[in-house]
Amino acid sequence: MTSSCQAYAEADKLDISEFLSSTNSEYYQQDNLNFEPLVKGVVKRGGPYVKEITFGCRWLKISQGIIDHIAQHCQQLRRIDMGCTIINGSLTPILEKAVYRLTFFSLEEASWVEDKHASQIRAYMSQFKVIKNLNLRKAMFDLNVITDLPSTLQSLDISGTKQLSGNALAEFFKTHTNLKEFKMNPIPHALKMSYVYLLNNGEDPEEGGLQIAIDEITNLEKLELLDLGYIPHDAYSLNLHPISHLKNLKSLQFEACDCLTLASLQVLLTEMQDLENLILINCVKLGDYSPLGLLKNLKQLHVEKTIQVCDQDLEAVAFSNVNLEILKLRKCFNITNKGVRHAVSRCPLTELDLSMCENIDDNSLEIIVESSNKKCKIRTLALNTCSNITGKGLEKLASCPKVMSSLRSLDVTRNKYVDNNSIISLHGALLEQKSTNPASFEPLTCYVSHSGVSPDIEEFVKETVTLVF
Repeated sequence: MTSSCQAYAEADKLDISEFLSSTNSEYYQQDNLNFEPLVKGVVKRGGPYVKEITFGCRWLKISQGIIDHIAQHCQQLRRIDMGCTIINGSLTPILEKAVYRLTFFSLEEASWVEDKHASQIRAYMSQFKVIKNLNLRKAMFDLNVITDLPSTLQSLDISGTKQLSGNALAEFFKTHTNLKEFKMNPIPHALKMSYVYLLNNGEDPEEGGLQIAIDEITNLEKLELLDLGYIPHDAYSLNLHPISHLKNLKSLQFEACDCLTLASLQVLLTEMQDLENLILINCVKLGDYSPLGLLKNLKQLHVEKTIQVCDQDLEAVAFSNVNLEILKLRKCFNITNKGVRHAVSRCPLTELDLSMCENIDDNSLEIIVESSNKKCKIRTLALNTCSNITGKGLEKLASCPKVMSSLRSLDVTRNKYVDNNSIISLHGALLEQKSTNPASFEPLTCYVSHSGVSPDIEEFVKETVTLVF
C-alpha cells in the first residue's frame, strides 16, 4: 500500500480509464456493481496528489457519487478533462472548489442525463480566473455567457454548440485579445438559424448574425489557429475578408463553408504569408484553387472532397513551398500521377495521403521510388480506396531500400488488388533492413481492411509488419 501511495504522489495526472477493464466489443464495463466503488477507491488514493484528472474519453457514466468523491479528495486540480463522458449529476461540488485554479477544462461532446445540470456550468464562466484552454464542443446550454470568461483564455472550442448569438460572439472577440486558438466547426445552431432569418427578412436578427462576429475577429491579433465549418451563408451574405487581418495566423481550416469562393480565398491567402497549415474540406463554391500558389511557408496542406483542385495547383504549391512536409489530398478527383510527381520531386514530404483519389495508380508509387529528392522521406503513406493501386505498386515500394527505410505506416484499405503476396514482398524487404541495422529497425503498420489481404499471413509477417484489419 505504501508503494502504491508513493506512485500516486509522484504522478501529476490521474486517468481513471487506465484502472478499468474493457473488452474489444464493448466500452468499459461500467454497469458492473464494482464500477463506482473502484473509481472512488482510485480517486481516494490518487486524488490528493494529482493536478489533472481525466476519464480517457471512453464514454464512462459519471455518477453524482463519483463527482462528490472527486470534489472531496482532489484538492490540487488544475486540469479537468470530462470529454466524451455521460454525466449523471451536477459538477457544482467540483467547480465550487476548483474553478479558480483551473487552467484547462474540457466538456468536449459530454452528454448530460439532466439538462439542468449542464446549464449550471454557465454560472461559473465569470469565476474562472486563470483558465487558458476551454473546450465546450457540442454544449447544449446557452453560451452567450462566454463574454464573462477572463482575458487569460488562450484556446476555445465551441464547435457544434446550440445557443450563441452573433452579438455575444462579437463582444467576446473584442474582449479576449489573448486568444490563440478558436474552433467553431460546425458553427453554433443559433448562428445557422440567423442565416435563415436573414434570407426571410433581408436583415440579421436583433441578437446579431455571424457577420457582426466575423467583423470583430480582427481584434484577435494573437490568434494562431482558426477552424470554421458548416457555414451555410453564401459569399453575398457573409464577407470573410476581415479574417485576412489575422497576421499571426499559422493554421486555418474551412470545412463545408459555402461562403468560401475564389475571390475570398485570393484575398485571404494574399495577406496570410506566414500560414503554415491550410485545410480546405468540401467547400463546394470554391471553383478554383490557384490561390494556393500564393503561400510560401506551408508545412501542411489538406484538401478534401473537390473536383476543382488539379495538378497545376499542386505544381504551384510545390514550387512555392519548399518546406511542405504533410500533403493530404483526399477524394480529389482531378489529381493524377503528374501532381504527385510535382510534390514528391520538390517537397520534403513525411506524410502523403491520396485516399479516394480515383486517378492515382501504381505509377505514383513508381514516382516515389524513382524520386531523386533526398529530402522526401515519407513515413506515412495513405492509399485508402485507390482502386487502381495493385500489388505490383507495393512490390515497387518494397524494391527500394530508401523508401522502406523511412516508411512506417501504409494504408491500403479497400484496395482489392493488394493481396498477401504484396505484404510478403514488403516483409522480405523489411527483414533485410532489420538484419542490416537491427538497432534502428521499426516495424511497418499496414492497414488492410477490405483489401485482398487475409489474416492467414499475419503470423508469418508479424516480425516486420503489423497488420490492421
